[in-house]
Amino acid sequence: GGASDNLLNAPNSPRAPPVLGVAKELPGPKLAADEIIVDANIAIALDRRAKGQPLKVEDQAFINRLGALNPRQPEQAFRETGYANANGILPISTGRDTPEYVSLLTALEAASVGRKKGTGDRQIVADAFFAVTAGGATPRFMTGDAGVYKALARMAGHDLQQLGKPVYEVFPDGFDVAVGGRTLRVIPVHK
Repeated sequence: GGASDNLLNAPNSPRAPPVLGVAKELPGPKLAADEIIVDANIAIALDRRAKGQPLKVEDQAFINRLGALNPRQPEQAFRETGYANANGILPISTGRDTPEYVSLLTALEAASVGRKKGTGDRQIVADAFFAVTAGGATPRFMTGDAGVYKALARMAGHDLQQLGKPVYEVFPDGFDVAVGGRTLRVIPVHK
């Protein structure tokens, strides 16, 4: 059992199991207008639903918030969940070892995105920033992880104490955060 076994069982998955660790075999097409990047929390909820498993309250909240949008995952989220959709893993526009990517990852770490042990969370967010989108549109990233969306809101210049309400209530349609000349639309979802 493992991530590749789950991929074979994913609904509508036309792909053979990828060789994990070989990123070039994983990415699917560009992120389309009806697609949204999702974190591992949301992918886990989708996987439970696909397998007919009971959903937790937060799982149903994530699925409801996703609505008709088609989810796509960065490679790290796929590695954490094993859930895959028909369009495959999110393609990124640069290598993870490039100065541009490393610099963005460093900025996310300095801002405590995903908290102290959030290395995987930061990679998911960094991949979202570098998503290859159709028409060059700003990528949209939906996350149910408060340690991610609160830190990103602070990076976007929002004073969380001044908001008066939770981030997901103040920005139900999301907020933009720019790092290193790249912009990401973050859509926070409450558990």
